[in-house]
Amino acid sequence: MGCDTSGSIVVYEPQPIMLDLKDSSTTACVGGGNGIGVVAVSGGINRPVTYLWCDGQSTRTATGLSEGFCTITIEDNKGCIVVDSIEIVFPMPLSADSTVTDISCFGDSDGTIRVNPNGGAPPYTFLLNNSPVSQSINNLSDGTYTVVVVDAIGCRDSVTATITEPTILGVTLTANDVTCPGLSNGSIVSTVTGGTPTYTYSWLPGGETTPDLTNIPGGTYNLTVTDANNCDSTVSVTVIELPNGAVAGFDTATVPVCEGLQVTFTNMSSGATTYLWDFGDGTTSTDANPVHVFPYGFSGTVTLSASDGGCSHTYTLSINAGELEDHLVVTAPNVFTPNGDGLNDCFNVDLGGTIENCSELTIFNRWGNEVFKDENGACWDGDNARSGTYFYIIKVNETTFKGSLTLLK
Repeated sequence: MGCDTSGSIVVYEPQPIMLDLKDSSTTACVGGGNGIGVVAVSGGINRPVTYLWCDGQSTRTATGLSEGFCTITIEDNKGCIVVDSIEIVFPMPLSADSTVTDISCFGDSDGTIRVNPNGGAPPYTFLLNNSPVSQSINNLSDGTYTVVVVDAIGCRDSVTATITEPTILGVTLTANDVTCPGLSNGSIVSTVTGGTPTYTYSWLPGGETTPDLTNIPGGTYNLTVTDANNCDSTVSVTVIELPNGAVAGFDTATVPVCEGLQVTFTNMSSGATTYLWDFGDGTTSTDANPVHVFPYGFSGTVTLSASDGGCSHTYTLSINAGELEDHLVVTAPNVFTPNGDGLNDCFNVDLGGTIENCSELTIFNRWGNEVFKDENGACWDGDNARSGTYFYIIKVNETTFKGSLTLLK
């Protein structure tokens, strides 16, 4: 009859077989290990499947494998085959080392030990004296410590570490005393031992930052030394100002003379062997008790330096000579008797000191006639003069004094 018909059919191709391989090997505590390979199969497979590892094991998980590459063959029930390989690597055996931070300052307890585990199976447990501690152990004093590390499968290793402390920071000061009062020739030398170099220095008073002090006066000084770990030590020492063997001093007595004010110096110094006088007018003397004339109008300072051969001491005094007229003290008798008996035989005006030696004395009779004149301070002996009243004029520089007297014979 010539009849026909047609149709279609869908042929499905399964998804490829996918393998997920995992190395789950474990290590032995003293080396070696147990190689473990695990495979997971996915994709368009026809169950059941068969497994074939490189050593002949036929389960999804193979144990006891050796290190290295191991192939696995997977075949489903349709005869589809997939081949892959896995690298078996044993974990490193457990070991440990440590990082130590020593004690900063002598006597402190701030040392630390940090344990650094390697290999094995984390997580780790740390034991010190059989008691759990953290990986970093703090606040340790000096000594030797053993820390045990235990991993997740019970493997153990230990590490021994020693905490040390620096020797005590010691500071010694040696003072050289001031040799004479008022000087600044003292010094201090410091010696530092122990601690951790380098050192810094801080002095009080003064704030100097040098190890030693020079050219200092007497007194008490404090030094703080700080080392590289910020440990410090403070000590003090006294620089003595040695007493002076020589102490200068003097007293004065003054007399007005024609040339000026004559000063007699009485040395009151003690403990001295030599003397140097500076009179303040450009002149000096090394006498123990000098006599010096200061010109009228002088005003200044006299300085005595007394020395014992090593140290010297000074004493000063102000001198004001004033003017000649400032020192005049007029004293004149109103009667004199030139009769040769040695008493009151000569008329003289006392001006104080020896000023009369530079005065001019003139005598007049009652009629105003000049009967005597002398420019060197001589006295009038009344020779060839009659008893009666006379008048005198005495002149010193530009100053004049007048008076009367009675001559009796």
